[in-house]
Amino acid sequence: MNTPRFAHDIVHHIRHHFEDPARIIEVLSDAGISDNRPARAVLYLAGGSISMFEHYVREAKRDIYDVLLWAEYEDKIDGHPVKLRDMNNPLAGSGAEHGIDFQPVSNALRSDVESLGVYEHQQSFIASNRRLLDQASAEPAMVPQAIFGGGVLVGFVMHEIHNPRVASIHRLMIDAPHQSKGYGRRAMLALMQELTDRGIETIYLSFRPENDVARSFFSSLNFVHETDEEDGEVVYRHGPSLPL
Repeated sequence: MNTPRFAHDIVHHIRHHFEDPARIIEVLSDAGISDNRPARAVLYLAGGSISMFEHYVREAKRDIYDVLLWAEYEDKIDGHPVKLRDMNNPLAGSGAEHGIDFQPVSNALRSDVESLGVYEHQQSFIASNRRLLDQASAEPAMVPQAIFGGGVLVGFVMHEIHNPRVASIHRLMIDAPHQSKGYGRRAMLALMQELTDRGIETIYLSFRPENDVARSFFSSLNFVHETDEEDGEVVYRHGPSLPL
C-alpha cells in the first residue's frame, strides 16, 4: 500500500503530538485512512493519546462515518446533533490557520522556489534561494519550506533547530508580486507558533544593518537585538538569550 500524502497541518499535528510520527502514518495507511478529512477526525478525537488514537483507528475501520460524526458534531439540540467543526479544514496549530500553508521544497517545487525573486533594491539584502537550497541539501538540519497563499506559491522560508530550546530562521522571503499583502507577517507568525509548539524558547535570525524594513518588521514581532556578527549582519532574537 502506498504511503498517503497528508496535508501539512496533519503532518505537523502528528509530529507535534506523537513520539513516532512514521508509525502513526503507517497505522493510518494500514487502516485505509488516506484522505485528509478522516485522518483529521481520528487525530482530533485522539487528542495526542496513542491509546485513543488506536481506538479511533479501529472505530474508523468499523465505520468511518461514526468517527466523522463524533469529530464534527456535538451538543445535541432537540435530539439533533449540531455541527461545530469541519474536518475539511486544517487542524489548529498549522500555518493554514494564518491564511498560509507551508510545503516541503520537493524536487518538483525546487525550480519554482528558485525562480522567486525580490525587487531590485532588495537584492543586496539576501542570498539567492538556490544558494540556500544547496545549503539545505548539504545540511539535513535545515528545513526549507515553500509558502503558499490561497494555493499560490508566494514565498520561501527556511529554519534550523539547533537543540530542543533554540532555533534559527535563515530565510524569509516573499516574491516581489506578492509583497505588501501580509504574507510575510502571517508566515512568520505561523512559523513562530510552530516552533513554540515544539518547545522552542528562543528564535534567532539576522539581516543586513542597512535593511531598515527588516529591522522594523522583526521588532514589531518582539524580536530584539542580540549581537552584530563580524561580517556586519545584525542578529536579533525572540525569547531569552540562549546558546545555540
